Amino acid sequence: MTQQRRHRIGAVPEHLRVSRIHTPGCDWDFTDACKAELAELKATDADAYEVLAALILDAFEIGLDADDNGGSSYLVPVGQAVDQRRHFTRKSMPWLGELKAEGTRGLTPQDFRLYFLETTSAPNEVTTLILASSLPTAGKGVAGAYDKAQQTEHMRDAMWRGIHWCERYQPARYWRTWN
Repeated sequence: MTQQRRHRIGAVPEHLRVSRIHTPGCDWDFTDACKAELAELKATDADAYEVLAALILDAFEIGLDADDNGGSSYLVPVGQAVDQRRHFTRKSMPWLGELKAEGTRGLTPQDFRLYFLETTSAPNEVTTLILASSLPTAGKGVAGAYDKAQQTEHMRDAMWRGIHWCERYQPARYWRTWN
């Protein structure tokens, strides 16, 4: 794990670094848009798709190792750069995590981020369902650098997809927040 990742994770309070993906047995669901994005990934980059599918299966069956947080396979939480006061004035900003897979589309290196929220059937309860909300592609560019503004926008969009899914789900679901 790089020094920068350790510093970024270390700046987040401990209770926010704990995720339901660390303990087995939590079901997963997917927004319709995320299902379509996963189907497209499976068709265009089967290896990257298999990595994400294996991470989801591992999270469900055995839990992901909390010591791997910030490594090459996942990071929780993400979205600290999203402007909460600007984009979440009427709703609580969701806590967000990401599963990661490297791949290629053509000859261009890509990083795939599967963003997920943790949801409950009542406020302030233990997570009972992990919701995968978005699978954007993060191109690395020539120097391997990310467009941080675009990545923050992807996270914000994933949060809103999750909110809309939770509000439409019957009975309604509640999302974990940054509290």
